[in-house]
Amino acid sequence: MPNEKLKVLVSFAIATTILSIYGGQVCPFLEQLSLINISMIFAGAFTIGFFLREIIFKLFLKKLKITSAMEIYPALWNYLLVDLSVWISIGFLVTFWNMIFYDFPFGSGLKVVLGCGTTGFFSATYFALSYEREAILAVSEKPELIIYGDIKFFSISTKFLIFLGVSYFVMVSIILLLIFKDLFYIGDNILSSFTMVFRAVAIEVLFVFSVIFSGSFFIAKQYGRNLQLMFQLQLKALNEVSSGNYNTYVPVVSSDEFGLIANHSNKMISGLKEKDRIRNIFGKYLSPTIAKSVLENEEGTQLGGRQVDVAILFCDIRNYTSLSERLHPEETVNLLNDFFSMIVKDIHASKGVVDKFIGDAVMAVYGLDNVENPCELALKSAHNIINNLEDFNQGLTLRGIKELNIGIGIHYGEVVAGNIGSKERLEYTVIGDAVNTASRLETLSKSVSSRVLISKDVFDRLSHEMQSKVFSLGEFGLKGKSEKVQVYGVF
Repeated sequence: MPNEKLKVLVSFAIATTILSIYGGQVCPFLEQLSLINISMIFAGAFTIGFFLREIIFKLFLKKLKITSAMEIYPALWNYLLVDLSVWISIGFLVTFWNMIFYDFPFGSGLKVVLGCGTTGFFSATYFALSYEREAILAVSEKPELIIYGDIKFFSISTKFLIFLGVSYFVMVSIILLLIFKDLFYIGDNILSSFTMVFRAVAIEVLFVFSVIFSGSFFIAKQYGRNLQLMFQLQLKALNEVSSGNYNTYVPVVSSDEFGLIANHSNKMISGLKEKDRIRNIFGKYLSPTIAKSVLENEEGTQLGGRQVDVAILFCDIRNYTSLSERLHPEETVNLLNDFFSMIVKDIHASKGVVDKFIGDAVMAVYGLDNVENPCELALKSAHNIINNLEDFNQGLTLRGIKELNIGIGIHYGEVVAGNIGSKERLEYTVIGDAVNTASRLETLSKSVSSRVLISKDVFDRLSHEMQSKVFSLGEFGLKGKSEKVQVYGVF
């Protein structure tokens, strides 16, 4: 811990002052010495204790390197016990010194041991909590120490009860010792000086209780800081997750409620990360919009679907068979992938959904997610595809490949959007007469003057500005249709 030596020296100096006043004022034997002599005895003992502590902790802390979040609390208890043992050793050192050089009885020395043990308990607990804080920060910066498995649960309330129990035990032990020692002292001296004896006992009780309450206050404050730190670390991680960052984690730095919440939060984050990964992969096979709908809808894997009015766009490469004959299969695949990448980008830019790839053709749907005027969006995609095709063909020319020519057909109508197939094999698609009509319009584009054809159902739903960009080609009989369809070309 940073500045730990300085803090230990300060705590030892405070303890020297407290115990010197405590011994000189309330102990019948120590009060025979001057305050300077008592202070020097305690100062010498604490100096020896300081170097003893440094030696022990230099060797001991090598074994306390945290390699797992669950090692924090066993290490913390060991740290506390070692530090407390040093304080009690200081008390015995003062006791034996007084027994050897001043012939003090051992019973009187127990007050000194208990005084060192009491102040040492609060000091050791404070430094242990400071060590815990450093360990929490260290573990929180090491993602490899994350825990997804079960943890041994040790409740915050249990820790607090243990602290209260130890505090009350120390308090009761001091009171009993005071009663035991002071009653004998009062019995021996009450007739000679009642006022002086009563005053000594009262001061002793008040002094001890003030030390205990002051120590408890600083311990509670440090413990509260550690709880606040764990809360802040968890809140920071959860804020990252709520922002869509699933590469973060909640540090598991305790075995209490915070550790339990962190552990379950990490399991949740892991699940969200996996779901996000599946959605991304799934979205490459379907459309991101459809993938999200399937994953979030409880009925996403059931056969059937819903009726919806949409715009359907078909785009097909003309003379693809002769083109593929002249290319190596790998070159053909690369060509199609490059072409589809361009088209999909344009479709997504206009809020369309790629339904499927059919050989060298693409089928896209507009309006599945309640967008405004899907017909204009579909026509906008067609414009972008035609415009971008020019740049695409220039790249093919440089590679020595014949330019591509395409046809596009767009129709608007009612379809059923949902799952078809069987329980073992599903495919999400749209089915209906509107799909067939769009496909037939694309086929018709091969024999008319426009590469982009739209039906009257699409034309009627265009704005006046968009309608000015199309022209009527007349009525045509489409394969599979009993009635002729009014068809429009695009300038």
